Amino acid sequence: MSDTPPRAPGKDQNNPVNTLTLAQKHDASMIVSIIKRQIERTGSFKDVLTDYAHAYARNERFDTQKADTFIRAVFKEEYGQTMNEMLTQQREREQNLPKSAHDDALLRARSVISQIEQDATLPLYRAVDWEATTMSADYSISESAVKRLMNEVFEEVEGHSFYQRGKQAEEARYARQAEPDQPEREEEPEQGHQRSPSR
Repeated sequence: MSDTPPRAPGKDQNNPVNTLTLAQKHDASMIVSIIKRQIERTGSFKDVLTDYAHAYARNERFDTQKADTFIRAVFKEEYGQTMNEMLTQQREREQNLPKSAHDDALLRARSVISQIEQDATLPLYRAVDWEATTMSADYSISESAVKRLMNEVFEEVEGHSFYQRGKQAEEARYARQAEPDQPEREEEPEQGHQRSPSR
């Protein structure tokens, strides 16, 4: 018995998605969600698509090229646009950011430095990642673009690298934490007021 699900009458058989089994479609859906996240995070998808196409084809009866075709088709079906279209629109937004985005990036960069100086455990990379993730969602641009923008506006206004300043704040905090606690010294009685031992 075939594991291919029944197809609705008149369904477009030229669409590669309609040739997949339910299990294959499920696997492809998980892959496209990862690729979408990669576009949101880095503004690229080709390397991760190649990697997952190889992995997808490994246990199936189709080659890597066919796997690539299936993944692209499922992506378009689930998100309403191709990977290239999504990436192109993202880059257009990045190139046409309003001034408010530059102001926001500067505030976020300064916030990162403040967090590093005040929080005893927060590492620089996590503080940067949080700000990049939230701002990228606000402006529908990649997290990598946010990180570049934070560095650019911070250097323009403050006169030095955002990441260097963050590292300096982090290292200064580690240095403070490494300093041994100085125990309070007990006051020694003055020599002139020492009592002679009783006999």
